[in-house]
Amino acid sequence: MYYFLTTRLGYTYDVFTEACKKNLENKLKINLKLILIENKMPSFSFIFFIFKSLVLFKLSKSNLINLKYKQFRVGRFIIPSIFQNYDSYFSIFSYYLGLLKKIYHAGKIIKFLEESKNIKKIKGAYIDHGIYLNGLIIDYFLQKKKFIYSDNYPRTLFVINPNKYLKYEDALRIKKKNNSFYKKKLSKNLKKNIVLNPKSLPWMKTVNFKKIKNKSIYKNYDYIIYAHSFTDAQLTFGYDGFSNVYEWLNFTINFLRKKNKKIIVKAHPNFFDHKSIIKKKNINPLTYNDSLIYNEIIKKYKNDAKILFINESLNNIEFLKLLDNKKHILITHHGTAIIETAYFRFKTISSAAAPWDKDFRVSNSFSNIKKYKYLLNQNINNLKLPNLSDLNKLIYEVYFSDFSMLGKKSYYFFYKKNINFNKSFSLQNRPKLINKLKKNKLKKSKLILDLSKNIEIVN
Repeated sequence: MYYFLTTRLGYTYDVFTEACKKNLENKLKINLKLILIENKMPSFSFIFFIFKSLVLFKLSKSNLINLKYKQFRVGRFIIPSIFQNYDSYFSIFSYYLGLLKKIYHAGKIIKFLEESKNIKKIKGAYIDHGIYLNGLIIDYFLQKKKFIYSDNYPRTLFVINPNKYLKYEDALRIKKKNNSFYKKKLSKNLKKNIVLNPKSLPWMKTVNFKKIKNKSIYKNYDYIIYAHSFTDAQLTFGYDGFSNVYEWLNFTINFLRKKNKKIIVKAHPNFFDHKSIIKKKNINPLTYNDSLIYNEIIKKYKNDAKILFINESLNNIEFLKLLDNKKHILITHHGTAIIETAYFRFKTISSAAAPWDKDFRVSNSFSNIKKYKYLLNQNINNLKLPNLSDLNKLIYEVYFSDFSMLGKKSYYFFYKKNINFNKSFSLQNRPKLINKLKKNKLKKSKLILDLSKNIEIVN
């Protein structure tokens, strides 16, 4: 008997698990028994290793990233797990308490991987949230050449080729293909419509954009910094010298303050998601905690007249129309704001730890703090403009390729086709989705079958 491992069931995870299991059974021409990860206590050798590391290195944020136990990149997956918690940002006690908890859970996962009697018979696995501690399972199984299935932006449902070892962050990242691939892929009008209309994206439909007031004041500033989610998915695309975007944002503000620059900090629209659902008593803890952290940053710099904080949800397209691409330098860590700003020919600075390879020449990217300082010290004339050819290719990859969020082979497409669900998989939409899956068992079976035939292979 051979096995297929899953890290989670329920909600939509049982659909993904069954689809991935069926896909692998068809590949291997065998039946697989579904199993869940076993709950085991950390080994003595792991506990001793951690105790030694705590005593010798104190496991601060700066050296935790490099913490490895045997072949396991323990620190790389512990850091984003700790910073899901709001208190870890502002309390040393909470940070180290969170560290100990995550170390304990990491030890349990490692013990299962090293000692479970079923490990050798596991042919593949569906791993959810591989950016957190489950990433330890992905790393281990990829080294053992097992099939790993997962889903994470910018991809939808995918399987990593077991014959080519990739780190999870590298598997997620979009690679640029040769020029012939992109010919006649998409009309210019369709590209324009999607970039200029963020509400067309499933995850942006619930955002309540505010009308922009005092439109003339933005022209008096030098830099615009885009804030990102602080508690969700830190280090998804690798390490660039910053353990989280809170650290990055504070560093950026302080660096530009020393240069006597005038700065605008723009809040991420999702910071305000929780306000629209508070009355329903269904608060999204991620967006709520993000807003609390953002408000703490505002308090920290409230006496600096040269910093303007935008503390409401503004449509970025309308906001960009008020800026001057000959004067303003835009800074964002990662994400689709880079695509929007590049479309309007702004020069940007961003991290190479992004959802796509730096081969897409759409921004001035850094991969370490030294390079970041160098870019921040450049005047606008020394920074590169976005390459329009690469921008068009990236728009296609992020929005319109078969397995992108809007693609014809994405799980969004099949959820809409089979059970008529076309909303985002957000917390407030979860009860509706669960109800649809429970009520329509035949449609759910068809959904699983369709998904099993439409899983992206990542090489």
